[in-house]
Amino acid sequence: MYTGLPTRPHPAMGRGPNAGCRYCGLPETNEHVATGCNKFKASIMKQLHDSSVRKVYDGLCIKYDLAKTEFDQPVPVVQQNAHVELYWDRTWVTEAQIRFTKPDVIDQKPCSSNT
Repeated sequence: MYTGLPTRPHPAMGRGPNAGCRYCGLPETNEHVATGCNKFKASIMKQLHDSSVRKVYDGLCIKYDLAKTEFDQPVPVVQQNAHVELYWDRTWVTEAQIRFTKPDVIDQKPCSSNT
């Protein structure tokens, strides 16, 4: 059964049922493209993901009156002012060992010095 996803083995692509992944050479199935190809996830999927998260980041920059970067410019790892620190795609060190330590965006307000 073929879905609308234009993988290489899809009959409309004309490459035959055993066509390999254009990124890693393994069989290019829907499952492989969506979740299994590490080369695809590390390149194009990251670009698509970052462009989506960028909208959230830009909204936070507006909310906290931080400098907004142009869409074709790289996002700075950290921006801050007196009210907030905003981190982008940065590895976060924690005391507890956790598997995922690189959230998309962190919105951290400084602690009050009155405590």
